[in-house]
Amino acid sequence: AKHAYKLAKEQHIHREEALAHRSIATVLIERDELEEAKKHLDKSIAIDSLNNRKLEMSDAYNHYAKIFDREGEYLKSIEYLIKALKINDELGDKRAVAHLYSNIGSIYSTINKYDMAIESANKSLEYLEKAPHKLIEATALSALARSYFEKREIEKALEYNQRMLAICIELNNVPGQAHCYNFYGMVYEYTQEHQKALHNYDKTITLAKEYGDISSAASAMSNKAVVYYNMKQYEKAIQIAQEPLELLKK
Repeated sequence: AKHAYKLAKEQHIHREEALAHRSIATVLIERDELEEAKKHLDKSIAIDSLNNRKLEMSDAYNHYAKIFDREGEYLKSIEYLIKALKINDELGDKRAVAHLYSNIGSIYSTINKYDMAIESANKSLEYLEKAPHKLIEATALSALARSYFEKREIEKALEYNQRMLAICIELNNVPGQAHCYNFYGMVYEYTQEHQKALHNYDKTITLAKEYGDISSAASAMSNKAVVYYNMKQYEKAIQIAQEPLELLKK
């Protein structure tokens, strides 16, 4: 009994030690001290690996994925997300697997690997049928919308964006709504439906200002100026182009 107690105590100490390293890594990542964060994650993984604590290892892999994403090492980020995914799939956590697939899809979309983005996002949606989660679904739908737009499959892009917008409205997720309207503006700018593009950029600006994202509001204003330029309304384009400069001064 004493031996069992000693082992349990040692395991508890090891668990807390690994958790401490992950907690320190979390803070260091937020402070952008990424190399130091990696050292603590390595220690956490080593401890949890010895004690076969897979869920904790998955958490550390997620931290690593975030680091590599910040460093622009997107394939390495995906590599660590896949490590985490395999653990969660083995443990039967369908929602976690769906979340990881949606993040993988977003990264593939970012690095212009659109077919792989579509495949990953669709896998996310498959898992979400068994373990629904609206925000994860919205992330997957965003990756699908962007990927189909880049493949110039406009109807599909609009369909997935509309599904994402419906979720963001349901959840009162204002940043998500702004993202969707900006996406509409971008699509209609491409299809040269200028009035629709302007209407959606205006919605983006209103919502972005509402939640204090001045950068996104300014970006949508600049996009509006481009639309007016393409409409050959040059004076209006110049006028609108001044607006983000004024906004950013505030």
